[in-house]
Amino acid sequence: MSRVKRHLHGDNRKAFMYSLSANERVKVLCEPLQKLNIGGFGYFRIFPNGRYLHLTNGLTEFQKAYFEEVTSLGIYEARFQKVPLHESRNLVWCLPKNFSQDKILYLSQQNGFVHGIDFYTRNSDSIENFYFILSNAKHTDTSCLLDKNYVQCLKDFMNYFKYSASDLIDCADKNRLASYSQPFDISFQPNIKMPAKISEFKNIIWQSPLILVKGEVFDLSKREHEILELIHKNSKEIALKLNLSYKTVEGYIEKLKNKLGVYLKSDLVDISITNKLIKPNLKK
Repeated sequence: MSRVKRHLHGDNRKAFMYSLSANERVKVLCEPLQKLNIGGFGYFRIFPNGRYLHLTNGLTEFQKAYFEEVTSLGIYEARFQKVPLHESRNLVWCLPKNFSQDKILYLSQQNGFVHGIDFYTRNSDSIENFYFILSNAKHTDTSCLLDKNYVQCLKDFMNYFKYSASDLIDCADKNRLASYSQPFDISFQPNIKMPAKISEFKNIIWQSPLILVKGEVFDLSKREHEILELIHKNSKEIALKLNLSYKTVEGYIEKLKNKLGVYLKSDLVDISITNKLIKPNLKK
């Protein structure tokens, strides 16, 4: 804490201390997120004059680093998309192992944030940013970030948070606001290069797909998951689709049987249907 105190003065120090004081209350509000495998949560409200409010559910080390490092370095605007007033955009993100080009992403990486999703809304006087960080478990299933129902649950939480924490995010008290070293552009100028196909982005964020079999969770490799998605086809068709040999496909099928504790290929088809990898009408 002493290192932060040396670098923060005046309004920024007051804002940082307010942010810390709100952590416990925000933690309580964020308890429902645990069921969605969300470990970290944060809220920003940023004004054109460079003032901002930042609250988290106890990401203390990140808060320290952000208030200390980013406040004095200017701001990061590359996440923002050009959208109309009062409409929002969301950005799914993942961080490679070595990332240092952008200060905020670098700080995120250093604090163990690997996968998450941000929501941005441009209001007439400010930008609001909600960010959700997946729990950094060894076998986190990141495909949920592309699921519409999952994303809707997060949006519902955002509305709940704004209502329940209306007193915490009230910016009438300027002592709650820190300052960037420059004014903030809230025009949402696009500056993001995203993959052309959603399938390409899935490959970027994919991490050890999980399969549920009779209440037990199994960790599959990406190739095993691909085989299971095509398990309703015969081995020759799978081999052609994945550019593998017939013998290799048969080997993967046997490996899947052993791993998932079944004896027949039809059992694998049933597992694939249960996990919504293939549609029931595709079953042979």
